[in-house]
Amino acid sequence: MATLVENNAVLGIEDDKPPLIQKAPVDMVSVNGPAQGQAQNSSAVDFKGRFQILPKSPLSQFDSPCASAYQAYEFGHEGHKVVAMVCKPGMPIRSNMLKSMFGVVTQALPTIMDCGPIDWPATGDKRMVALFPFPEGGSYIPYGAKSTAAMNESDIMRLVAKPIISMLREMKSRNCVHRGIRLENLYWADKERTKLQLWETYSESAGCRQTAVYEPIYSAMCDPFAKGAGTIEDDIFSLGVLLLFLTIGKNPLADIKQDDLIFRRIEEGTFLYYVAQYPIPAIILEALRGMIVDDVDGRWTLDDAEDWIKGNRLSPKPMHTPRRAARPFQIENRNYSFCASLTYGLAKNWTAAPDVIRNKSLDIWLRRSMSDEKLADVLHTTINPSGPAAARAMTDDILVSGACMALDKFSPLHFRGFSCVPEGIGAALAMAMSTGDNEKITLIRQLLGCKQSMFWLTARQTDQNAKQIGILVSKYEMLLNFLEVKQPGFGLERCIYELNPDMPCLSQALKEHYVTTPKELLTVLDQLGGRPDRPTLPIDRHIAAFLGARMPEIKDTDLRVLNLPAENHIQIVALINLLAKLQRVHRMRELPGLTTWCADILKPVINGFKNIARRKRVWDAVNAAIRSGNIADVLASADNENEKAIDESGFKKAAFEHAVITLRITNLEEMKLKQEEIARIRGESAAVTCAMLIGAFFLVVLFYTHFSGT
Repeated sequence: MATLVENNAVLGIEDDKPPLIQKAPVDMVSVNGPAQGQAQNSSAVDFKGRFQILPKSPLSQFDSPCASAYQAYEFGHEGHKVVAMVCKPGMPIRSNMLKSMFGVVTQALPTIMDCGPIDWPATGDKRMVALFPFPEGGSYIPYGAKSTAAMNESDIMRLVAKPIISMLREMKSRNCVHRGIRLENLYWADKERTKLQLWETYSESAGCRQTAVYEPIYSAMCDPFAKGAGTIEDDIFSLGVLLLFLTIGKNPLADIKQDDLIFRRIEEGTFLYYVAQYPIPAIILEALRGMIVDDVDGRWTLDDAEDWIKGNRLSPKPMHTPRRAARPFQIENRNYSFCASLTYGLAKNWTAAPDVIRNKSLDIWLRRSMSDEKLADVLHTTINPSGPAAARAMTDDILVSGACMALDKFSPLHFRGFSCVPEGIGAALAMAMSTGDNEKITLIRQLLGCKQSMFWLTARQTDQNAKQIGILVSKYEMLLNFLEVKQPGFGLERCIYELNPDMPCLSQALKEHYVTTPKELLTVLDQLGGRPDRPTLPIDRHIAAFLGARMPEIKDTDLRVLNLPAENHIQIVALINLLAKLQRVHRMRELPGLTTWCADILKPVINGFKNIARRKRVWDAVNAAIRSGNIADVLASADNENEKAIDESGFKKAAFEHAVITLRITNLEEMKLKQEEIARIRGESAAVTCAMLIGAFFLVVLFYTHFSGT
């Protein structure tokens, strides 16, 4: 049974006790630690004063799609190598398992020595890191080799089967699964090669590196990142395959294409296809018969595996045998004898599938070759919906997806070449957004928008799982509504956080931080508020979506009034109200940086006061509220309804008086203009009269002079 290592530093929680080992200067750190006298490495990254991580010493053999591995060492134990798994931002890692399995010691799994967020200088952001002991004995399969010596049954039981089954029991007790049991993931823990262990899978999405050969048939069909969390029963299947490959010393199916492998497994039966041609010891063969079973009801449980380890002999479980067609159905020169293989064939020939489904030959094949009238009727109803609205919605994509559901109710959800279980859509979406795969993002958006995930869930509803299925259906209905809303707090960003409960906030404004809870967000925003290079606003699309998904107290109505960038009074007040609610819920009394930030955002509101004296009083009240660190007080001071009413009333009164005075001035100016006009007219008349009189006078004088001289 595993034990728990006593350690207070869980996921970033610092130990209250000072470290016993003096921290070594960074410029004296070498690849194997200063005690080894190796070359100096000034780029080492400190983690909690306990470890040094060496970014210039990658360990690519441990890399995963979601994390990069680097060499590290622990102060005081410099001779022992440590592997640091540095996770990439936005990737769908299983941080919940890091918390659950922290410090657990079990032979088949490396112990998590420490984990938590770390500042990563190479990219200037903060990332999750997990540290594990370096497997000193190396990989079980030598690097570049495709085979190794076969392991005898005694060693298989002692080194592999018993430790892994014990590990699975420990993981199950903590609601965890491994999802990485495979020959290529097996390492010798010690230099003497006396202990084998599987490498960690916390720093990646569940089963994302499990090739189809190690997966139950329906999980094997899924996109690597869309398999969902999986179950211990999936690990039992993988363990069976691992035992087989250890027995024969290789993975003989490694070079077979996935589509061919899945087709042959369905058509021939997985157990027979895997095992038939190899001589297997009886005790191992018994386990393979119980573990390498695609039907989960016929597969061994963990209890069965433990009974086998104890030496008990188990009777084979009854298994569902699928119906084989009397004559195969052909698509693209391949014959399909089972509905399961035909469904997979349709999913992989998406362009040709609509014509195949609409062709009467499929209906005839179901009724005659499969002798399944009920299934033929179900398919007919699925592809011929009643009502004009349903008929219009029946695009080729929905037609093929629905037909696949009808033909094989156990198959994953197929949509335009993408196969998944609805639970796995979140990880696939996170991976697509992190890698910038716009084609996959568009496809997942369309999948969520066409309700096929809800139909898939409903088709699997039973009396036993009705409540759980109902919750999931409601969740995907909610996601559909989120996709239709373009405002901050909704859209694909909201879907990311709703579908990935452990995802930290991905806002670019928070790249230097690792924010996993709203309370942490509030603390970080307060720190940013005191910086001169802070963003314009403390909330963006990702932060709004993160709050909507992580805080039940924040309703969608609180987010619908947001509109970024906040440009008018209503939008600004809505944004500050959201932050005030965040502070109130988490009871954080003093946030001076964030209140200062909020006051700057409220400037347009405060400057909206018309009365200069009143505006100054409001600023004084706001500054007093800033000192208190309470966002609600800042908002109340800046957006005081009573002060606004008085200011508005005074403004209206002043405006009226101004209008009256302006009118009077206008009238006076008009009267002045009229008087000037009258004076001008009269002056002109007088001038004309004078001119006439003067002219007449000169005429008279001239006349008199002329005649008197005569």
